Parts: sequence; C-alpha cells; structure tokens
Amino acid sequence: MTSLLNKQILDQWVEKDLITENNVEQALTLIKEDNDQCPWYIHVLSSFGAWVSAWMFFFVVALLGILDEDFFMIIGGLLLLATLFISYKNKDISTFFTQLLLVISLTGHILFSIGVIEIYRSEALVAILLIPISIIFIFFFKQSLHKFLSFHIIVFSIIFLSYDLHVLSIVAPIIIAMLSIGTLFLWLNESYFLVKSNYKVYVVLKYACVTALIITTSYFSFKHEMFFYDSWEIPYLTDVAIAISLFMTMIYLITHIIKRLKIGLIKPITISVITIISLLSILFYHTPAIMVSFLVLTLGIERGNKILIPLGVIALISTLIHYYYNLDLSLLHKSLLLMASGSVILVTGIFANHYSKKIGAKNA
Repeated sequence: MTSLLNKQILDQWVEKDLITENNVEQALTLIKEDNDQCPWYIHVLSSFGAWVSAWMFFFVVALLGILDEDFFMIIGGLLLLATLFISYKNKDISTFFTQLLLVISLTGHILFSIGVIEIYRSEALVAILLIPISIIFIFFFKQSLHKFLSFHIIVFSIIFLSYDLHVLSIVAPIIIAMLSIGTLFLWLNESYFLVKSNYKVYVVLKYACVTALIITTSYFSFKHEMFFYDSWEIPYLTDVAIAISLFMTMIYLITHIIKRLKIGLIKPITISVITIISLLSILFYHTPAIMVSFLVLTLGIERGNKILIPLGVIALISTLIHYYYNLDLSLLHKSLLLMASGSVILVTGIFANHYSKKIGAKNA
C-alpha cells in the first residue's frame, strides 16, 4: 500500500512537471519503506522515556558533584565521539536508543561548550569549534532531528562570530542571501536530489534552510539595533542589501512559476505580480522577515507542501503584527494602512484567481 501511494505521489509530481518521468523508477528504489508496524504512540512513549531517563541520570550526577567543570570539555568531547561512532556504525536502532543518543549528544555539546568557556574564557572559540563539529554530525549522525539542529548551530555560530567581531552588518546580507538561494535551490531541484544516495541529508537541509531563514530574518527585524556599530549608514546599507537579495530571490521564484505555467513574461498578470513584489520590497525593506514569509508561502504553494504553507502563514502573521505595532504612526493611520493593504491583496487575489481559471480552461 505504501509503495502504491509513493507511486501515485510521484506520478502527480510528473503531471505537475515537478520531476521527470526518468526519475520515477530511480526514486522508488531509493525511498526506504517503513515496515515497522509499531503504533505511533509507542514511539512517542519510547522517546519520552529516553529523554526522562537520560536527563534524570545527568541530574543525579550533577547533584552528586561527580563532574568537575575543569573536565567538562573532555567529558563532552568523549560523549560526542561516542554518540557519533555508535550512530554511524549501527543501521537499525530502536526509537528509545535513538532518542537516548540524541540526548547524550546534546548533553555532550553543552558540556563541551561550557568546558571551553571555563578553560579559555572565550565564547567566540566555542562558536568556531561548533561549526566543524556540526558539519561532521550533519553527514555522519543518522538522526534527522540532530542534523536539523546541527545546521542551525552552524548558522547561529556564524552570526555570533560576526557579531563578536563587529562585522555583522556586512555578513548578515551574505548569510540571508545564501540561505534564500539555498532554499530555492533545494526545493526547486527535488527531482535531482530524489535519486541521490544522500537523499535523507537533503530532506533535512531543505527544511533547515527554510526555518533558519525565517528565524534569522525575524531576529534581525526584531533586534535591528545589532547593526548599529560604526555609523548610521551601515544599518541602512545592510537593510538595502538584504532587501535586494530577497527581491532577486522572489523574482527568480516567480519567473520559475511563470515558466512552468507557460505564461508570458510580458503578460499583464506577470507585470502586476513583479510590480507588487517591487512595492513590497521597498515598503518592508526595514523588516526582511515579511518578505521571507511571502517567499516561504509562495514556495509552499508552488510545491504543494503542507508544511511550508502553514509555516509561511504563521511567519507572515507574526511579522506583520510586529511590524504594525512598531510603526511610528497614529492609530488612525495604521487602520488606513491596513485597509489599503487589505484592499490591494483582495483585488490581487481576485484577479489572480480569475486569470488562473482562464488559463485552466484554455489548457483543458
């Protein structure tokens, strides 16, 4: 039944030109079927039991004072090596043991970080060391959640180092540009990665890029004072650079959708969409999280993904609320702005829906 369902999904992707017919058979051979008939709540209880058992053990050890802070770095390093080796060498691990390895690994990360700070008194050194460690764990630690967390550790370590070195205003646009480009590359080339042996790493990274992009831009939008170091020109140029990179990414995505739907680039709807994106990029250049929310939502609709769409909606609502309450305007002007923006979105939606029906009738 699961194999038949996978075949039906892949056939639907072929009809939507999301993958090619040549990749269907290769994809079916690489997709690993889950033959475990154990109910989902058993997995949840096993995971919960592993977390409680591990943390109770470390809590008791901490109360007894067995571990000394001077040895935190060594103990943490040993825990990291042990969990990495066990995970890499064992193919079939139970849910309980998998979660136990995850807890021990995270504990190793924490102990190792605290130990480095205690010995060398440098948070920057912790960030430098965590980057290569996280890269190793992404490729060799088999649990998907750990790969997901490791990717975020890399991104946030780079941000922390940039902040510590007072170059975040320069590095921030580069980070956001790389995350947005990586997001589009991974999501729009699913058929390419679908037949690769490292498909599981790809699945984790494509979601990790999205969440890291949302979290990063949201943090920069809410903590904009982080960019104020040398002069007023630096944060302004940083905002402009971020807005331009997100605008170009959004235009590329829209162009991809237009080509797939076989709509001309000089059609009224194409020009209207590009104009709206341009206006939004100018209006929200100071709050990049809003444009990222639009990007994730559009990408989710394009790929028909049931995770990206609600994620984009939640991110858009939260960032718009933050933007609205931080506007330096009276309540009347804010209300008028909401009415105007709502009217524009409503008219755009009606126009797009009418035009899509015309395209569907024409293709039929």
